[in-house]
Amino acid sequence: MGLLELSAVREKQEEFCVPMIMVPATVSNNVLGSDFSIGADTALNTITDTCDRIKQSASGTKRRVFIKTMGGYCGYLANMGGIAAGADAAYIFEEPFDIEDLQGRTPSPFDRNLGTKISARAMEWITAKLKEAQGRGKTLTTDDPVCVLGISKRNVIFQPVAELKNQMDFEHRIPKERWWLKLRPLMKILAKYKASYNV
Repeated sequence: MGLLELSAVREKQEEFCVPMIMVPATVSNNVLGSDFSIGADTALNTITDTCDRIKQSASGTKRRVFIKTMGGYCGYLANMGGIAAGADAAYIFEEPFDIEDLQGRTPSPFDRNLGTKISARAMEWITAKLKEAQGRGKTLTTDDPVCVLGISKRNVIFQPVAELKNQMDFEHRIPKERWWLKLRPLMKILAKYKASYNV
């Protein structure tokens, strides 16, 4: 059950009137309300390392090499991995084509630090909410926020789920706007396609 569904049942089920916070942790990097998810950097490092090794072994041939990444309907890993590895193209859901499974590995330093920082902030938030509720009994009222704790424009921020839900493509489980899509032309420029970069 997702955070939105849990938030919706608070009016009917008193047991769910507790502090709720979502910490973004998925390699797909598709959590609404955060530019980065814990695990995405590790996956991106794995993809880049794998691409580098494949390029090195394939450099003596003229064959094309295709690499499939995780991410589901979110093309973040394919796009950013393609740019980092110097790919000629990255086929993503956002620009329809048909291609995307790489296993993760030991978390990158960025993901370790992000996980620690966000988890600590989440626990501080939950502790504060529970202290607020002590004077009102053991449960919180339904108007208390249900939040996503994420990174937006380099700031760690709490965003109420009620304010975020209109910005989500629920069918494909991705935010309607994705910051990294602005970097798509960069890949074509680096691959020496005829393209320009306009932000």
